[in-house]
Amino acid sequence: MSPRYDSEWIARLLDGEERFGGADPREMLAAEGIAEGHAVVDYGCGPGYLTLAAAELVGAAGMVYAVDLEPSMVDLVSRRAADAGFSNVGTAASNGVNAPAPDGAADFVICALIMHYQETREERVAVVRDAARLLRPGGKAVFVQWKSEGGRSSGVTFDSLADIAAEAGLAIEGPYHVSDAQYKAIARKEAGN
Repeated sequence: MSPRYDSEWIARLLDGEERFGGADPREMLAAEGIAEGHAVVDYGCGPGYLTLAAAELVGAAGMVYAVDLEPSMVDLVSRRAADAGFSNVGTAASNGVNAPAPDGAADFVICALIMHYQETREERVAVVRDAARLLRPGGKAVFVQWKSEGGRSSGVTFDSLADIAAEAGLAIEGPYHVSDAQYKAIARKEAGN
């Protein structure tokens, strides 16, 4: 495991105060309409902070697919879900180009704090296009991103994300406040797309 994925780094990713300014993950996801019976893809799930919250919300009738590039994160989410008693969480390592899930499989796709890992606009477009591919018509992609203001060079501006979403065929709303360092944007897949 790379030092980036050591226990200290994982603990920081699971610290809701540090990651999302104390926002409750269940409340954050429920506010977007994630509920009993939905299918959700947590795209770039990391250690599963939002995955397990989504699993609780969708219940036994729903399904959460946790996808990450890092196999150790996928393994960790699988263990955490099993330890928490969730049988509605499936995990898979991604190749970084396409999430291993079928087209139109999800009511919701969560893309939380991952866009800044994509170094080029083309890579960011590829992620958003893949999220759009996963959505059913009428589905929503929930993007939580670092703000680029305040000297943060790794953020993705809302305007940039909106341009990319439009290119991917998604209508976007926002930005909405998550914390002083983050915003949320909601991208919808229109019926017929």
